[in-house]
Amino acid sequence: MLKLAKRLKWIRCESDFEAILSEAELIRSYQPRFNVRLKDDKSPIYISITDEIFPRVLMIRKPEGRESGKKRTIFGPYPSAQQTRQVLQVIRHAFPFCNAKPSQKKQGKACFYFHLALCPGACVGKISEEAYARMIDNLRRFLLGKKQTVIRDLKRMMKQAVNTLDFEKAADLRDQMQAIEDVVNRRTSANGSDAVGYAPHRKDPRQELWSTLAPFYAKTNQIVPENPFRRVEAYDISNLSGKNATGAMVVFTDGIPDKTNYRMFKIRFSDRPDDLTMLSEVLFRRLRHREWPLPDLILIDGGKGQVKAAKQALAGYGLHHRIPIVGLAKRFEQLVIYKQRFYVLSIPKHSPVILFLMHVRDEAHRFARNYHRVLRERAFENTHKSNSN
Repeated sequence: MLKLAKRLKWIRCESDFEAILSEAELIRSYQPRFNVRLKDDKSPIYISITDEIFPRVLMIRKPEGRESGKKRTIFGPYPSAQQTRQVLQVIRHAFPFCNAKPSQKKQGKACFYFHLALCPGACVGKISEEAYARMIDNLRRFLLGKKQTVIRDLKRMMKQAVNTLDFEKAADLRDQMQAIEDVVNRRTSANGSDAVGYAPHRKDPRQELWSTLAPFYAKTNQIVPENPFRRVEAYDISNLSGKNATGAMVVFTDGIPDKTNYRMFKIRFSDRPDDLTMLSEVLFRRLRHREWPLPDLILIDGGKGQVKAAKQALAGYGLHHRIPIVGLAKRFEQLVIYKQRFYVLSIPKHSPVILFLMHVRDEAHRFARNYHRVLRERAFENTHKSNSN
């Protein structure tokens, strides 16, 4: 093989994840002569986008087979089923898609992924055919390696939304662009999990974060975890003038999103736009669940007010000296902690600590916004039905 090679070319990818997509597309395009494993494997793995009114995104073994007569777009082959599942799991955050079968859609029940905000609601008519087709088209281009084209189109649409004062749509488009960047910056691991793409030569950002916070807790009875911040919980509040207020809790275990432990809270006791009261309620209700493991760190989206409210909630359970609380202030991405008094820590913007905390904070924000949107749509439907009657 080396004797037959005429030249060698490198293609620089931003992450392992992007390299997986690029490899699959290059193999599909050039059919390399010596790539026997992926060309001649009896069960190669592909990603298939069906040609339906609301296309599904599936993992298939062969482009030929019992459904070969159906029109669809094929991507691959990919190295393994595990890696392909991981690709689909990760890109779903940036491009939510619906895999409910037509028979399921007729029943009018939301699929499991809709409740996780990973399905736009095609299964229950929450998204138009045109908007869904636009989402799937962006997904196709992303799988073809055209990330910059997708980002450019989303920026153009966001500017149009701002010009027409549709700020909610503009915020959604901004969040989608951030999700795409998060996807590209992820790195894959040997066991099929995924994590934010930190440079491998650096320390674990959780260890650096502990080194940053340790001086503030060294003279107290603060328990130092053997594995620093193994379980991190982040909280965010989403509401519109106090209406349909919701709180979200996301959990990162060993630096990786642990979606089975995500929880949503519908605010019960406040109908005013008071984020501090709402945050206290969410934390009180969370801490009542003694069967849930306690976190090694709580991250709050906000500054001094939010950190103080969280501290008071923990004090009600005698946990304020045991669990560190960190606020991530949006304006300058500064860390806010409270120990007898407030401390505001300025850390380099691109440090692993800030990148990790921003990723956790943004995931909590995404989860809260999506649940708030679900509650708002339910309220609108109920109002519409009442008016009709």
